[in-house]
Amino acid sequence: MQTFHHNILPMVGATSRGDWQLGGSRGEEMFQVTEVLNFAVRQISDIETNIVAVERIAEYTTSPTEVSILPRNIVLDR
Repeated sequence: MQTFHHNILPMVGATSRGDWQLGGSRGEEMFQVTEVLNFAVRQISDIETNIVAVERIAEYTTSPTEVSILPRNIVLDR
């Protein structure tokens, strides 16, 4: 929200004074900052997802195996 106020208020002030170039550059800067922040959030989310996947694999490989339902000496009809 601070980024929004930091960029939108000077943009509005500049355009109300008739300085459209400054207002436009402020708007462009605001969109670039938003784009970078969105990219950072996506990357962090992907990293977190990968860490959770690795933790699950580690848990599955270290968990004890289940007991077989059938005894070993039984013969199945094929």
